[in-house]
Amino acid sequence: MVLDTEGYANTGGQKSKATQISAVQKFATDGYRRPKKNLAEMFMGYGNVYVASIAVGASPSQSVKALIEADSYAGPSVVLTYSPCIEHKIKFPRGLSRLADEMTKAVNSGYWPLFRYDPAKISAGVNPFVLDAPKKLVGKVHDFTELEDRFGALERTHPDDARRLAEELQTHVTNNFEALRRRHLEGARASTMLIRVGVSPTMGGGQDDDATACHRVLIVYASDTGNTAELANRFGNMCRSRGVAVDGVLDMSEVDSLSQLPTGTGSTLVVMTSTVGEGDLPPTAVAFKAMLDSAEEGSLATTRVMLFGLGDSSYHHFCGAAVALEKSLQRAGTVKVAPTGFGDDQAEDKFETGFEQWTPTAWPALDAPQDEIIEDPTAVPPSCYSVMEVAPPPIEIDKGALLASSSPPGEHEASVGEGSPVGSGTFPLRVSSNTRLTPEGYDRTVNHVCLGVYEDIDGRSHHDLSYHLGDALAVYPSNDTEMVTDWLLAYGLDPRAHVNVASSIWSVAELHGRMCSTPG
Repeated sequence: MVLDTEGYANTGGQKSKATQISAVQKFATDGYRRPKKNLAEMFMGYGNVYVASIAVGASPSQSVKALIEADSYAGPSVVLTYSPCIEHKIKFPRGLSRLADEMTKAVNSGYWPLFRYDPAKISAGVNPFVLDAPKKLVGKVHDFTELEDRFGALERTHPDDARRLAEELQTHVTNNFEALRRRHLEGARASTMLIRVGVSPTMGGGQDDDATACHRVLIVYASDTGNTAELANRFGNMCRSRGVAVDGVLDMSEVDSLSQLPTGTGSTLVVMTSTVGEGDLPPTAVAFKAMLDSAEEGSLATTRVMLFGLGDSSYHHFCGAAVALEKSLQRAGTVKVAPTGFGDDQAEDKFETGFEQWTPTAWPALDAPQDEIIEDPTAVPPSCYSVMEVAPPPIEIDKGALLASSSPPGEHEASVGEGSPVGSGTFPLRVSSNTRLTPEGYDRTVNHVCLGVYEDIDGRSHHDLSYHLGDALAVYPSNDTEMVTDWLLAYGLDPRAHVNVASSIWSVAELHGRMCSTPG
């Protein structure tokens, strides 16, 4: 991981090859005169290195996704992290406390583009390069550089040079962004062509979409935390498993023109969006809505559409972004073919509850069956573990060492000897109280558990469970034997059988990556 401060922050802001054009640094008091070294291009040139560019304050979800992919990639990985520091002389009223705003402007202006390059996707026929944000430049680089005095200082000392270097910086940023955008679009088009000729990277190939599809959809989404992006891709896989062809799953910022939207009775536009704050649009949906609002009234009369919105009913403007987009689509003349669905963060299963209620209403509009007709290999990943019944061990198990959490003090020895399944130095404790601290319905359960540390065992004082700062306290809970037996019998399993549970994945990185990438 490269924490890029664009200078030697530990030596008082000394210039380096990571310093950008026009920045004033130590030993470059008249402004740095050349573009910064493009570390990402250097590593991507090898072809077998995972490379990502992230900015945690601008997009936490993209940062997490990149780190998970980098960790699970079977090869070298490089993650470039935009790292504002005190030497940037940020002008916000509270300086470094406003880093999220500063990072967002750096990303939106193209100064720090967010992307991921995963060579593992090449063999599957999928574009290895994904430009996460922005898909279009929002504003000028000056909107970002004016926030930091490392750029503003030159305007006071060398105003003519400052203007010239600012123009060079804008040109450099624009050219770099366009190169990344072309790489993203050209690779995406290549992947789309593979899908249309029957080499679909998600379905494993072998059959042309056009030959089996009863309908086509284009899915566009706007996501703030990543939930909507994951849901849009999942819905795309659900469509494919029902014989519906998917022409693309696009971020709304990737829609450059309304001419990209599907038309005719055999295709449908699916719009999915999250909600930001008090009913606001996600940043990537703003330009898409503006295009709809600028279109002639009724101009999209041949476009069929269905919508799903995510929000939180505890806010006054519940799913305000979906409602706003629906009004814009209605004004443009689109034909609504299914009820609008709403995912509520306050529901029992959050947005999943609304999604499960909405999808059955979508399939009739897509001439698709309610149940899958094509097995979706991405729906349920193979198990990470294998379970096999084995012969009983040749040695007797010390049943006294298997401590039951519900057992009162005195039933077992005060400590467990060497060779115990739970290790040496352990002893049973009574749970005297277990009180939930968080309210019912809260998405996390936090309990206050009290243990009977000082209760007597066999007429003598119990163990003193004191420990020092930095010590680790290990707790080994065990299940109630009767409850476990009843559960095993209910599933037709022999409670007395001996089983071996082993990892079915040889690569620890693959196991770790799969566990971390579970949608949440």
